[in-house]
Parts: sequence; C-alpha cells; structure tokens
Amino acid sequence: MTTLRHPLSRLLLLLCCLLALPQAWSSEEEKPAAPQAFYVEFDDPLVVNFGKPGPHLKYIKATISFRVSSDQGAFLVKYHAAQIRNDLVLLFSRQTDEDMKTVEGREKLRQEALKTAQDVLNNEEGEAYITNLLMPSFIVQD
Repeated sequence: MTTLRHPLSRLLLLLCCLLALPQAWSSEEEKPAAPQAFYVEFDDPLVVNFGKPGPHLKYIKATISFRVSSDQGAFLVKYHAAQIRNDLVLLFSRQTDEDMKTVEGREKLRQEALKTAQDVLNNEEGEAYITNLLMPSFIVQD
C-alpha cells in the first residue's frame, strides 16, 4: 500500500503545481492596458485668410488632426466635422499678424483650437471626446 500511496501523492502534487502555473504566469503578464488613441484628420487642410485688411491678404494653411480616446469619439469627430471646421475657420481668421509670428502665439492658437473643437462636441454630445489637437503642417504666408 505504501508503493501506491507514494506515486499517487506525487501525482497529486504534480497536478496541484500544474493547476497553479497558469495563475502565476497570468499575474506576471497582466499589466494595465495602454490607453488606445485614435487619430482623426480633416480630409483637406484649413486655408484661411487672417489679419487686418491691407494691400495684400495673409493666409494660414494648416492640417488638423484630433486625438480621441475611443472609436466612438473618432466617429463623432467625423460626424460633426463640418461644424468643427467652421468654428476653426472663424477662430483662425481672427488671428493677428503678431500672434502668428511667434511660437507662443501659434501654441496659443493650437490650445484655443483644441478648446473650440471640444466645445462643439460638448454642446452636441455632452462629452468632449477630443484629448488633443495636432497641426502636423502649419504654414503662414504674409
């Protein structure tokens, strides 16, 4: 009887160890999931004249990309793209020559553009969805 008990206890011990291995591996592998980011870009760049009326027009040409945290946010940015684009055109057209000549002025414009786009979604959907606004291309022509 001792010969049967000994291999059986080894087998039982081996089974217990095998059952505990997946939990040990899974606890090591489980890390917080990185937040997903979705980027939505306007199809066409914004081209807007700005500044005070004068002998020649001044233009801003910018490509706009929005960073959103969900696919629903990406859908809603596309859905409300016409209103967001309209409000951004109005914002860009109010800029002054002095603002567009400095890096600080351009960063301020980017922050205002982000808030403008977030306000559109807040008003329409009750949530901002947009976490950041990027301008991969930004050209000012005096």
